[in-house]
Amino acid sequence: MSRKRLSAASDSESEAGPSSGPSTKRARTSATSAFSTIAPRRPPSSSAEEDEMKSGSEVSMDEYEEEEEEDEPVARRNGVANGKQRASRQATGDGDDADEGADSDEDEPLEEAERSQDDIELERDIAEEIQASHRTPGNVAEMGVIEKVDVTNFMCHNRLTIRLGPQINFVIGHNGSGKSAILTAITIALGGKATSTDRGKSLKSFVKEGKAGALVELTLKNRGSEAFKPELYGKSITIERRINADGGGGWKIKSDTGRVVSTKRDELNAICDHSNIQVDNPMNVLSQDNARQFLSASHAAEKYQFFLRGTQLTQLANEYEVVKTNIAKIRSVVERKKQVLPDLETRAREATARYDTIQKRREQAEKLETYRSTYVWAQVAAKEDELEAVVSTIVKAEDKLKKQESKLAEAEANEAKENEILSALDVRINEARARDTGLKDEMDALKEQSKKAKDKQRDIMAHEGQLSSQFTRQRSTVEDLQTRIDDEATRMSDGNRAKRQALEAQQQQAIADRKALERKQVELGEELYKIERDLAGVTARERETAAGRDRLRTRVAEAQTLQDRLRSARGNRLAAYGPNIPQLMQSIEREKGWRQKPVGPIGVHLKLKDMEWAPVLESVIGNTLNAFCVTNHHDRRLLENHKRRTNNPFVSILTGSDEPFDFSHGEPPEDIATILRVLDIDNDFVMRQLVNAVHIERAALVPRRVDGDTLMRARRPNVQFAFSKDMYRISGGDQGSATQTLNPHKGPPRLSSDVTAQLAQAQEEQRQAGEELQAADAALRSIGEERRALQDAAQKIKRELPQIKKQINARVDDEARLAEDMREDEPMNVAALEEAKQEANDQMETIKRQFEEVQREKEKSIEELRPLTEKLDALKAQSREYRDTLEAGKAPMLEAIKRRLTAQTHNTHWKTEIAEQKKKIAKLQEQSTEVQEKLDEFTTSAEAFEAERPDDISHQPEWYSRQIIAIEKQLAEAERLEGQSVEDIVAEVTASSKAFMNAKTELAGFASAIKHLDAALNTRLSKWHYFRKNIALRAKGQFTYHLSNRGYTGSLDFNHEAGKLRLRVQTEDSAKQQRDKDPKSLSGGEKSFSTICLLLALWEAIGCPIRCLDEFDVFMDAVNRRISSKMIIDAAKTAQGVQYILITPQSMANLTLGNAVRVHKLADPERNQGTLQG
Repeated sequence: MSRKRLSAASDSESEAGPSSGPSTKRARTSATSAFSTIAPRRPPSSSAEEDEMKSGSEVSMDEYEEEEEEDEPVARRNGVANGKQRASRQATGDGDDADEGADSDEDEPLEEAERSQDDIELERDIAEEIQASHRTPGNVAEMGVIEKVDVTNFMCHNRLTIRLGPQINFVIGHNGSGKSAILTAITIALGGKATSTDRGKSLKSFVKEGKAGALVELTLKNRGSEAFKPELYGKSITIERRINADGGGGWKIKSDTGRVVSTKRDELNAICDHSNIQVDNPMNVLSQDNARQFLSASHAAEKYQFFLRGTQLTQLANEYEVVKTNIAKIRSVVERKKQVLPDLETRAREATARYDTIQKRREQAEKLETYRSTYVWAQVAAKEDELEAVVSTIVKAEDKLKKQESKLAEAEANEAKENEILSALDVRINEARARDTGLKDEMDALKEQSKKAKDKQRDIMAHEGQLSSQFTRQRSTVEDLQTRIDDEATRMSDGNRAKRQALEAQQQQAIADRKALERKQVELGEELYKIERDLAGVTARERETAAGRDRLRTRVAEAQTLQDRLRSARGNRLAAYGPNIPQLMQSIEREKGWRQKPVGPIGVHLKLKDMEWAPVLESVIGNTLNAFCVTNHHDRRLLENHKRRTNNPFVSILTGSDEPFDFSHGEPPEDIATILRVLDIDNDFVMRQLVNAVHIERAALVPRRVDGDTLMRARRPNVQFAFSKDMYRISGGDQGSATQTLNPHKGPPRLSSDVTAQLAQAQEEQRQAGEELQAADAALRSIGEERRALQDAAQKIKRELPQIKKQINARVDDEARLAEDMREDEPMNVAALEEAKQEANDQMETIKRQFEEVQREKEKSIEELRPLTEKLDALKAQSREYRDTLEAGKAPMLEAIKRRLTAQTHNTHWKTEIAEQKKKIAKLQEQSTEVQEKLDEFTTSAEAFEAERPDDISHQPEWYSRQIIAIEKQLAEAERLEGQSVEDIVAEVTASSKAFMNAKTELAGFASAIKHLDAALNTRLSKWHYFRKNIALRAKGQFTYHLSNRGYTGSLDFNHEAGKLRLRVQTEDSAKQQRDKDPKSLSGGEKSFSTICLLLALWEAIGCPIRCLDEFDVFMDAVNRRISSKMIIDAAKTAQGVQYILITPQSMANLTLGNAVRVHKLADPERNQGTLQG
């Protein structure tokens, strides 16, 4: 039987009820595994009951009382008790009574009067399944079957080894050969009780007489996917049980290599449970006595009880009786506890009333104790107040000194700042001069390139002039030839003269028109070149002026924005971090859902010790000064929502732990200034976030860039990079350093609250930029007008040139036509002149084409010259800008010199003030020392009183003294009247209230437990009945099938209410008489055969892989024995993973056995046989 199906069904029996050990678990497994094999339908159960079991909710006392009214006994629901009582009466009665019982069985109807349609369908399905299973060959078990049994000094055997086959094993031999000892050894090795073997009352009775002990070894197969702990045991498990003659013994459970894995009974139980071996089940291992009892049992009640015990249903029923008994005990306990509950409540109520009466006195006593402990420290507090006043004066004086020192530092910083400004102005002027010089060199180079381009252009124009001269000469030649032609024509007849003169006049007019047009074409081309050159220069100037105007507009807007932010920052420091930051801070304050309120902006928590570093730190820390810090993602998401609502999209959020950590080991030596060391940070969380985000502990600060280069090349420990006052970032190492210019912060100062100077500077910047913007707009308008005039002139010429070209071509065509007309009337000498004239005209055309090529080269040279001219103009503009810078730097330098003189004057003043303040502080410190000595004296006295100092001392010592005297008098009078102390009453109230609440809670818990136990028990009883019905139906089907092997028919009649099982068999003889035989009327062989059929049917309801039967053929004749043996063999061959061990004293020679059957013959009873091979 598949153990997977067993485990699926066994889950239904794993809930409530007391545990009875491994045998109980195997009993439940037997019944449920049988159900999983034969009953595909789900057993009926109440969903309401199951939901009630799962809910686990408490029940009230009213519900509990309703539960008590249930009076139906659990045992009466399972139909077992009546059957057990009847079987007991029949077994203990005399022969006559037994016969009467047997006679009454015949008349008593055993089957139910009616069966439901579901039962009929289920019975039909089971019959079909049985037929199909017997047609299907069985498989060999991979695990859980016995491979070998080895006994030493056990019962009648000195030494015996028997190797069993995986399917069918017949153990044969004469009486007294020790066959039954093999089954006894199997039972004992697998943990069975000595009494269950019917061979002895205790284990020591199995030791062979005269021996000190016996040894039983049993080897189980352990292969396949369901093997038990194959990684420990391998392919087989050997169970060794040693039995001592004087009692006791033990197990050894070994792997296939002989290694001892365990010596505990729990491990053996686990192996049996995993393999579904039920060694104490009377149906699994039928000893001689049990086999005889089973085969000879004549009473229906005894058969029914055997059926219940074999399928372990009796075991489950007994457990349910135990559960029912325990529930009754719980109800009894609850009832007793309910009777004392009112007394407990009354006692608690009375104690509480007394407590309320004396509560005021207790409060007075507590107040007295508080006043006593406070009084001694009130004296200390008074002196501390005096000391605090002195210390406060010192602190104020020191604060004033710090301010004076700050003013001195500010004056020194201003002086140094003005020196820096002068140096910076000097550097800027020098840089402007150097750049202007560089521009001049570049301009000279461009001028040289421009000169070359112009020279090339002049050469082209000279070539153009030559071609023009050649063209003029050729034109003169043509005119001369024409004159000669005209003269020759005059000498000819006067008849054609008029016509020729007319043609000549037309020709001359066409030539004159063409020449005039050609001159105009050249003039317009030269004019267009000049206009385009001027236009390129004007366009470059316009583009440069527009760019400058845009920059000025940006400067004006930035200056205005800066002024607005500076004014806002002057009224509200938070505005320096963004225009909407105040709204964000208010939104944060209103929010109540923070797990830990955000901290920010970060800059609010920073204070510079030296304002000289403000520009550098504003640039280095940058937008991080505007950031907020949170400790978790919940607060981050909440803060993001507040950012969106208040329109602060550019505010950063830093997320990190607020747990402190030590970063001092990452700081450079003390002689190196760092960002961390020039800042006062009033929030440790902010400091740790800046350490993580900006590395302020490793960022060094140096006066100049060259100092930063030196520091980085020295590779001082823990210096990551350096920042200089002249706004450079220096990094690198001893191999070299890298420098990067810092972008100054454009906006209100965040590390300083004084915005006056910056506001004035922004206003001046806006004024200057505005004036320059107006001038740039005027210049841009003028340049635009000039550009548009040049563009119009160029477009006009470009429109005229194509028309002139078209007119020239028309005149050339007219000249050719007139010449051809004149040539037709000329004589031969005139023809020669005309040919010469045509040749001259051709040369003119060649010169004309060359002229056009020169024109194109001239245009190309103009295009080459244009970018040089534009770049040269741009460089000239830059040169003018540098010169303007040099001129503009003179006034700021004079102003810086004046401010430096002022700073030097302030420096001298503050040094004098600081000296006077230090003298005043020294006198105050002497006064503080005197007060501290007096305070120490009072503190010593207070500590001797052994009272902790209270957190709040709100009055002077005299007031506490008066209160103590008054309360002592009140308490003494109250105790005299009451006669009981406060402590006694408090203890009584606590004890009585606790007892009442504990009892009430306990009763509610018991009520809930009873309700759930009842529901669970009812569910299990319903399933128990369902299991019993399905097992009985399958056994009935199997029984009918096995009877048919001999041509018999019959059935099993179950009467579950009466607790009886009756066999009905119809043999061949009875078939002729058309009636069933009662088992008592069967012959001995027929009765034994029928009982074997019953045994095989019940075996199918058991999930154990091992089935043993001793002397199964004891009452059979040869024919019935042969048929029964064949039937058992056939059943074993179709069984799925089951091993049969059958013991008989008869020979098996007359049976056809096959490969699945193994016969083991024991030697005659000499008691000294050795290893036996099957």
